Amino acid sequence: MRSLFVIAIVLYLATCLKAAEPVDEKPACQGQILECIEEKRNELKRRGALDIFLHVPHSLQAPDHEHAGQDHSPDDWFIRALPPVPGAGEKAGLRVGDTVLMWNGKDMPENMETLKKLLADVKVGEKIKFTIERNGEVAEIMVEAESPEPWQVESWLTQFILDSYGPVVHTAYRQRTQSSQ
Repeated sequence: MRSLFVIAIVLYLATCLKAAEPVDEKPACQGQILECIEEKRNELKRRGALDIFLHVPHSLQAPDHEHAGQDHSPDDWFIRALPPVPGAGEKAGLRVGDTVLMWNGKDMPENMETLKKLLADVKVGEKIKFTIERNGEVAEIMVEAESPEPWQVESWLTQFILDSYGPVVHTAYRQRTQSSQ
């Protein structure tokens, strides 16, 4: 009896993956989940990659997040890492430890949603002006967004699926795409 119940749940989840509408209508597309995910993947391929990893100010982090700064205040935005292969940010001159003061002439965002929107709106070829402080001196560095690597698109897509549909749909989607390869 228990195995029938488990089979029923699995069939239900498979049906949800194939035909359900998005949870809370977060995604912009109106189609089925799989179509929506593929539409999002294509959209993400057009997103510009800056290839920098920012430290988020302590005031915007989860309470259990540890401060990772070197000589920085917990409330600074700073570049905490760059990818192993030089990307747009490093090519333009950004360095680990640079304190980011402004983004395109405006103060850094005061919340994570604004930051996510700023990053999501960057397109390939767009130039972003970073005002940074390095070793006590302020400088402006222009970074031209590059085409994202496939792993970046998949990382962004994973976050989209988790945020929009949850872990069950993410797991089912990954199993489906892995079995079709």
